[in-house]
Amino acid sequence: MEVKPSSEFSRKRTRHDGLAERCRPCTAHIKRLERYGVDAEWYKKQWIKQDGKCLICTASLEAVGDHVDHDHDTLKPRGLLCGHCNRGLGLFRDSVANLRRAIDYLEGAW
Repeated sequence: MEVKPSSEFSRKRTRHDGLAERCRPCTAHIKRLERYGVDAEWYKKQWIKQDGKCLICTASLEAVGDHVDHDHDTLKPRGLLCGHCNRGLGLFRDSVANLRRAIDYLEGAW
């Protein structure tokens, strides 16, 4: 077990010390594993493959935080995205047709 400063933990009012049971990185790892079957090895390989950058906007994931993007039908992970790009895909319902229409709109072809 590693000792970490309290700044690494989220607040939790119901605990006697006011801190969550796990640090933020461990909590994120457990959530990724439970939700998408992403283990530490997959995550590390993906991070290296992507050079620590969002696959869409190329923002530094270390600076802005990362999200495991996944196929909503199969729940299989696709890659690591920043929060904005991950939410954007979700708001477009992961639809290639919707994204193409959005591109046309942005390019003024409407």
